[in-house]
Amino acid sequence: MMIKLITIDIDDTLVNTAKEITPRVKAALNAATAQGVKVVLATGRPLPGVQAYLDELGLNNQADQYVVTYNGGVVQTTAGQPLTSASSPMNINLT
Repeated sequence: MMIKLITIDIDDTLVNTAKEITPRVKAALNAATAQGVKVVLATGRPLPGVQAYLDELGLNNQADQYVVTYNGGVVQTTAGQPLTSASSPMNINLT
């Protein structure tokens, strides 16, 4: 089975206690994206609170990359285009 998407929390998962993405984690995620795997950050933060991490991973400001913010309340592209929110029905096509 081929992995198509990795969803990862930020604090103490993507980043260490110093709030840094370690070289090992960055290399693994870069290798995954190079193989066409979508890497989706999931967080309680709003989009501006994750943009530095998206920048570091080369995922920011893209219409075909996604982020889950506000503890799952909003799913949007990393360019800020909302796909769904807690107040709208889920109908997401990631193809």
